[in-house]
This record gives sequence, C-alpha cells and structure tokens, in this order.
Amino acid sequence: MTSPRAAQPASPYSACRTRGAVLLAACSLLGAAIPALSTSANEIAQALARCQDEDRAAELRARACTFLIGNKSIEDDIRAEAFLNRGAAQQDAGDTDAAIADFTDAIRLNPGYPAPYAHRADAYQERGRLDLALADLTTVIGLLPDDADSYADRGDIHALLGNRERAIADFTAALKRDPRNEQAREGLRALGLR
Repeated sequence: MTSPRAAQPASPYSACRTRGAVLLAACSLLGAAIPALSTSANEIAQALARCQDEDRAAELRARACTFLIGNKSIEDDIRAEAFLNRGAAQQDAGDTDAAIADFTDAIRLNPGYPAPYAHRADAYQERGRLDLALADLTTVIGLLPDDADSYADRGDIHALLGNRERAIADFTAALKRDPRNEQAREGLRALGLR
C-alpha cells in the first residue's frame, strides 16, 4: 500500500537571512508554525497506519480512513488509499454497496492504481455483477500484466459465466506467470483438465 509522504517545505528559513524587522517577525511566526506542520504530517501518517491496519476492527479502520478522506489538503494518492481501505473495511462489515462506492472513489482519485479495481471486482462478484467484475479484472491485468492472481480471478469469473475457453486461457496465463498458483490449478481441475 501507499506510504504517506510528508510535504517537505524548501527551507522555511532561507528568506530569513535578511535582517529586516518585518522579515524577522515573520520568521519568528514561521518558526512557531513548523511544529504544527510536523504534527499534522505525523497525524496523517498515524491515521493512514490505522486506516491500513487489517487487524483493527472495521469500524475503527473506517473512522481513520474517513479522517483522511475528509482532509482535502492530503494528496490524492493518499486519499485514494484511504478510500480503498475504508471500502475494504466496509466490505468486511457486510456493506458491499458502500465498499463499491469507496473503491470507485479511489479509482477516480488514482485511476492507475490497480488495487481498487481488484477490490471492486471482488465486491461486484459478491453482488452477482460478474460483467462488472470481469471489466475491473481486465483493467487490473492491463495495469499489472504479470499478476497471476488477477488472471486466476478473471478465469474464475469466465468459468462462472460459462466461458470455458476464456477461463482455460486465463488459468493457463496465471500458471505461466506463477506455476504454483493453486487457484488456477483448481480452476483447471474444475473444468476437467490437469
């Protein structure tokens, strides 16, 4: 998952080398504000860690993620990570529709991030929307063409849809990338192969 990046201002004291009285007063105020900036970055890092903690209760994870989501000054990739993790927490708590909405918001903020597509595919599959799950898994494969698990997941969807040849192709592609992928092996066995 994405790690927080604290904004590092270019030396806040560089302009303070001039000795003007107004500038010295401004530098004093700036010096007083610096601890507040680092505390804010620290709070963001702590909230992100709580948001990503899969061992934490879903409600507590969601609360930490919501804190990050509500802070519009945080970078979009961190907010996308927060939407992803809140969605996962909501899905764990049984609210698949809210999870799908959060995964969609994560994708909106960071469309090149494959994890929200994979999670949304799982949620769509849970809802019986196999066509949408298939589309999301195809996007994941486009973003991560060497990810065996995504091929195996898409193979499962093809098998559920009765697309035997496509399922075999995806399970085979998964095994080509990871010969020990048990999901792909099981998928081929279920189709009467191997």
